Amino acid sequence: METVAAVIRFVLFCIFFTVGATAIMVSALSEEIAVYFEQRQIPAQVEAYNERIRRLSAKYEQQIAQLKADPSLKEKLRTYTFNDKPEAEDTVFPEASATDLAEAKAALMSELDTEPDPQPIPKWVHRCSEPQIRKTLLVAGIGLVLITFIFFGTPRRRTVAVET
Repeated sequence: METVAAVIRFVLFCIFFTVGATAIMVSALSEEIAVYFEQRQIPAQVEAYNERIRRLSAKYEQQIAQLKADPSLKEKLRTYTFNDKPEAEDTVFPEASATDLAEAKAALMSELDTEPDPQPIPKWVHRCSEPQIRKTLLVAGIGLVLITFIFFGTPRRRTVAVET
């Protein structure tokens, strides 16, 4: 029976002490935890930028290969880039207005500016970073640790009377 009581006492000691120590630790390190979650997003953002650069490079390489394969594309590109009149007779070529070009530019820029949404910092980190909650966590953790040592500390020693 004493062994079961000792095991229960030990388990309760471990639980209460762990919760109290965790509360003290979170109250002391809440700002560092917030910085950790903010900086954890940086590698994902860098990887997203690298992926975007890879896609653009592949697209440009494909376009360069297309230009090398089809010489008539150079002429078309010169026509559109420098706004030259094409040298084809009996053909009507459409001309883009300034509003059409502005819309196309806006669409292209919106495609380029799309960034992946960063992972939000968990709400519990924001709550634990507030000064009032930090103080409350610290006091609660200290209280739990004290209660743990008072109630679940070393058991009283039983004295056995020796008969002579």
